Amino acid sequence: MRAALQNTSTGRSNRTWVLLLLFLVQFLVTFRPATMAWDGVFYYSATRSAVCDGDLRLGNDLRLSYAARPDPFFEAQHYEQVLTPTGRVASPYAIGTSVLWLPWFVPLALAVRFAVGDTALTCFEWPLVWTMATVTCVYGWLAALIGYRLARRFAGEWAALLAGATAMFTTPLWYYQFREPFYAHAASALTTALFVVAWWRAAERRDARPITAILLGIVGGLAALVRWQNAAYLVLPLLTVGVDVWAATRQRDRRAMLRGVLRGVLVGGGALLVLTVQFAVWSVFYGRALTIPQGNTFMDWRAPWVQHVLFSAFNGLLPWMPVTLPALVGLMRLGRRAPRLGIPLLVAFALQVFINGCAVQWYGGGGYGPRRFSSTLAILVVGYAAFLDWRSVRWYRALGLGVSALLVLHQLLLLRYGFAERIGGHAAPTTLTYDDEWHADPLPQFAQQMAGYLPQAARQPLQTLIQPESPLSTSASPAARQVLLLAGVLSVVGLVQMGWRRWRPHPGVLLVVAVALIAAADWWIVTQG
Repeated sequence: MRAALQNTSTGRSNRTWVLLLLFLVQFLVTFRPATMAWDGVFYYSATRSAVCDGDLRLGNDLRLSYAARPDPFFEAQHYEQVLTPTGRVASPYAIGTSVLWLPWFVPLALAVRFAVGDTALTCFEWPLVWTMATVTCVYGWLAALIGYRLARRFAGEWAALLAGATAMFTTPLWYYQFREPFYAHAASALTTALFVVAWWRAAERRDARPITAILLGIVGGLAALVRWQNAAYLVLPLLTVGVDVWAATRQRDRRAMLRGVLRGVLVGGGALLVLTVQFAVWSVFYGRALTIPQGNTFMDWRAPWVQHVLFSAFNGLLPWMPVTLPALVGLMRLGRRAPRLGIPLLVAFALQVFINGCAVQWYGGGGYGPRRFSSTLAILVVGYAAFLDWRSVRWYRALGLGVSALLVLHQLLLLRYGFAERIGGHAAPTTLTYDDEWHADPLPQFAQQMAGYLPQAARQPLQTLIQPESPLSTSASPAARQVLLLAGVLSVVGLVQMGWRRWRPHPGVLLVVAVALIAAADWWIVTQG
């Protein structure tokens, strides 16, 4: 297997700059930092409340958001009056995204307060809000970059690069990375990508050290802390452990069996350690460590909506994210070449389909496209790279370029016209719950609607590409501020990466720091939050 997946990037130049250039184009034609409502208000309010108020009482934060980011319909819901059994403002959202903003928010809030000299800052001022939005954009790009670098380990440079670039433009993350950057989807894509690459390297190197298992569990726990559905990605190391234990059982090697079981326990323990942060938040908000904040009827574990998740014209996976199909073909090919690595990725993807098919709001509520599959970005890059790397002849490369171009055009039409016009959603509504309804059109009508926008896109290509309120469509001053913020965030990320490569800490140090931070967070939430 190691020979089959020998790193084919040896001796080749790294083309990260190509993905960076494409990311800059995406930013300039799409970024909209000022929009914050619904889920994003709660994510941002948790960060703001912890830093600026020293607590997790979100009532005043929501009221401040009404004035800072007015959305009359959101304000009319009066979420600040919806209380939990402990008297807290209800927040059914995972805490991980708010945590991942903290390293940026804390120093920036201090700097803004020092520069302005005003202790009455609301922390909804544009430098803070726009910077968190920019950080989210970079998180999404880093997820695609990680997928590209992982794909280079088994595919040619051309295939890995095209797969990474295609994934950047062909999933709903394009929308949630730049148009609604206060949602959790970019952070979800990044943390799951980190977990996938950490698992891959451990499995490829057959690294059976206990400390590796614990750290791998911690990374998986962080992904689950961002979005609970990401806990299913723990199946990757557990499958690896299962294969090792089965092999040891057949060889009657009891010691190897016990080592394998211990690794599985340590992975789960590391993840559980991180999740104590969410358990602490739930204890404070809901009076118990384990709960489903949306209510016990939110999930139906018989998965009755899997077919809709896959095929519905209203936010279904294949109609709205067709890059999934060639990526799954590539994963199956990879599974034949290296079953120890390819098959677990297929299982992890299938689990995401199953989990989304269990949610009553399988269509993602009022969101854009199959947004809950943003966490699969790195898997899609790997699978699509395997698909593109199938043949090295010129005609197959041309075919790959053509497929990628069509996939990008498909998502661009949805991004520019689909959300506002509700492509796929013009038929009579079907009520699913007491407060949600969806509109489903047949797939032929969905395709007809998409095709109907092609002439308009051909007549006005720049207006189709450049989204309203993006840097290239706004006045020079806001655009310049947005570009400067992006340059600053990228510079910090670059410095952190350089420092990591030069002074990479020992795994034991990483573990001690992680445990200390988690313990401090748990203590603060329970006693101060």
